[in-house]
Amino acid sequence: MKQFYWRKTVFLPIGLALTTQAWAANDVTHSQSLPNPMLAAATTALPTGQPDEAVASPKQPVDPKASYQELKTANLANLATLNQKMGWVLSHNYYEFLEIASLVEKALNEFNVAKKAENQAIAAAEAGEWQNAVAAAMTWQNALEKAATLDTQIKAALEEQGAKRVIGVVVSETPTEEKVAAGAKLYSNKGCIACHGKDGKMPLKPNYPKLVGQNLMYAVAQMKDIQSSARANGESVAMKGMMHLVSAQEMEVIADWLASLEMDISSEVSSDSEGAMLYNQKGCAACHGADAKTPLLPNYPKLSGQSQEYTVVQMADIKSGVRNNGQTAAMKGIMVNVSDDDIQTISGWLRPLGAEASVSEPAASKTPEPETPQPAPASPSPAEIPDDVEMTEVPEGAQLYTYKGCITCHGQDGEAPIMPTYPKLAGQNLDYAVAQMADIKSGARHNGQSIVMKGIMHTVSGEEMSTIADWLASLPRTSGMATDATLAAQGAELYQSKMCYTCHGSDAQTPIMPTYPKLSGQNPAYAIAQMEDIKSGARNNGFAVAMTGFMSQVNEEEMQAIAQWLVSP
Repeated sequence: MKQFYWRKTVFLPIGLALTTQAWAANDVTHSQSLPNPMLAAATTALPTGQPDEAVASPKQPVDPKASYQELKTANLANLATLNQKMGWVLSHNYYEFLEIASLVEKALNEFNVAKKAENQAIAAAEAGEWQNAVAAAMTWQNALEKAATLDTQIKAALEEQGAKRVIGVVVSETPTEEKVAAGAKLYSNKGCIACHGKDGKMPLKPNYPKLVGQNLMYAVAQMKDIQSSARANGESVAMKGMMHLVSAQEMEVIADWLASLEMDISSEVSSDSEGAMLYNQKGCAACHGADAKTPLLPNYPKLSGQSQEYTVVQMADIKSGVRNNGQTAAMKGIMVNVSDDDIQTISGWLRPLGAEASVSEPAASKTPEPETPQPAPASPSPAEIPDDVEMTEVPEGAQLYTYKGCITCHGQDGEAPIMPTYPKLAGQNLDYAVAQMADIKSGARHNGQSIVMKGIMHTVSGEEMSTIADWLASLPRTSGMATDATLAAQGAELYQSKMCYTCHGSDAQTPIMPTYPKLSGQNPAYAIAQMEDIKSGARNNGFAVAMTGFMSQVNEEEMQAIAQWLVSP
């Protein structure tokens, strides 16, 4: 079994053009034989009668171009049918049955032959070599017929063994309104929108992936691998905490919705460009499609339109072995022959039109993946932080701040949040910071973007919270500059007249209790959001209930003014 699993990881990527619709097991009738308009196309395209008569007759000349076109059309039609049937097979636990697994491997090999013949046929046709194109198209046809025969045997054997589905989603070509609504709601409620943007189109950071239009099966696999720590490279440590809040069924609903969205981020650049040529020369097209949008397998990602920064990191990490989940083992062998310069060139071609090219060299993630994926412990100790994270002589709190993913959203030293609605943490009171982390973890505080942080906090113990907060408290608290000086001046007066100073100090940085926050230098957008939520009751944890009465006397315009003063008191 182990031997077959290894062979599966090698052969599975080979030549199978599957769409996400191929998972629709209930809609595919496998008992039907594969229609064969290919043979009909071949016979009708070529002259009938005696061979010598056909060659000699000027009235019915052989038209290899027309024959090729009909063969190609027929092959593609039959491939679509066979893809659906093979998709059903691959979505079941066939690998648990050795004899059946062997048949699957043979079928996939026939797909490989078919794919090579298809490429040869297309290349010959583009060169105007029509006789060669017809010959290759016939080889393509024969390979598909063999794969169809094998599929029939496989399907019968799996049904006899009572095979079970391993992918729980039946994908419809046109998702229902209910399915779309459910996926969109979960995407927002589970916090995905915070980092990946509306509809998965606008990630907050360039090294975060775009998710719009991505293959369902690939998206689900990555979410599961991040949740289990099978994938731990790059920024996935930040997402791991989030995925703790998402069930397998919810993953599939979210991924199904994302897959249904129109992928409007295609690069659409010339195939003659250096990046396009390298993409083909290095073998990328073999698995991800010539256009980088039509992968051969549904568990392979679409690459077109992805940000260059994200693509560079992933290619570098796969090459180094830092990322080795799923089918990346197959890709690692490809990446051996791809230089750093090649990575930059290919990723530059893949990026969406209008995006600026990255000039940095590929930088592999420093957090290594475990050789055998294991669920992460609820609260690993600082001693368990990998040695090669390069945090020598760095305070323990700083190490945890980075390793737990805090840095991803709140920036270096808690000073540069990636969103204006995220708080600055540097210099904040230790007791207050610990209380908020604990409340977010428990759900006592659940307003605004705290749902994003809740997943992260799942991996942070109480002791680790204190260590992180202690380090943050030791950092200098810096202020900024108000965008509206007049409004800021009004805010200074309102801060006093609305009695804010009685709890937070006249300078907004000397609260009367250590469990009260320092407000000085805070992001205005964050400060306004918190005042609004406390006023409405959306935030009611800790001492926020005491502040509700005060906030009832503060209108929206006054909140704006106070927030402007706070950023630069």
